[in-house]
Amino acid sequence: MFQGMTPGFTVAAHAQLTLSFRIGLPVGTPHDGDSNGGTPYIKLRSNVTALDGSWVLQASDTHTIDVDSISSTFTHVPARAVAGGAPIEFDAVLTNPTPRTM
Repeated sequence: MFQGMTPGFTVAAHAQLTLSFRIGLPVGTPHDGDSNGGTPYIKLRSNVTALDGSWVLQASDTHTIDVDSISSTFTHVPARAVAGGAPIEFDAVLTNPTPRTM
């Protein structure tokens, strides 16, 4: 888990400030107890404190972002296959829900 803070920002009264972050991490989720560093979600928390730096909490917000990765499914797989027998056919489907070409 990474935990960190951005530097403080001052926002004038009745003003708005938009912060953009680029977050990168390995795709995929742990498999059978092994970890490839992937995660199913990321939580972003923000806190608004007093201008005088007193850490008096004015507002707090948490957003959870799901992390998707390529998934695979197999369909029409026969219940049996005979070693050395006739070939069998089935369907394999890969789904890429990410905005990247993989």
